Amino acid sequence: MKHAVEEFIRFGTPPEEYTESNDIPQSWIYKYGELISMIEKPITYTEAMAIIRMYPKEYLFGLEMSLIHIIESCTEFNSEKQLAPNEVTKYLALINECNSDYSKELLLKRFNNSLNDKYK
Repeated sequence: MKHAVEEFIRFGTPPEEYTESNDIPQSWIYKYGELISMIEKPITYTEAMAIIRMYPKEYLFGLEMSLIHIIESCTEFNSEKQLAPNEVTKYLALINECNSDYSKELLLKRFNNSLNDKYK
């Protein structure tokens, strides 16, 4: 596992007692964003699974798209720009592990759109 992913996981998710993003210290949010920016793409499915399981349920301080792009980098299309059926199943299982309904729906929509684009 990449060092940056390990650091991100070690830092953890926002404490559950925070109910609004403005309750969380700015220094915490800044560090969280900094750790996300240090993760190099592509990542492995194992790394993606570890990251996706850390999603807070309600909000991610506007950093959702950064993590979504990182998670999406674990998919590999072949030379015909297609995924093997087992890869599709594996990626859909990964998406299902996301704690955030918003991010889960967005990942699924973007994945379906990418499949439609690849098979045109």
